Amino acid sequence: FPDTGAVVDMINKYNKDRRIKINTILFVEDKTERQKNIDSEGLMKKIADESGGKFRWVEMDSIQQ
Repeated sequence: FPDTGAVVDMINKYNKDRRIKINTILFVEDKTERQKNIDSEGLMKKIADESGGKFRWVEMDSIQQ
């Protein structure tokens, strides 16, 4: 997202009473891609934390057969 603050503000506006828990998942291909996307973790954690939800990373190579 180009403006992560606006994303968080919009979520907080519509979920101001925190009645909706938002769980966030960041899907990446593998550990290398996870490192490339580490900056996204802060936004995803913030959205989850502020709504009472949980954040998780999912590395696709760990779940593919």
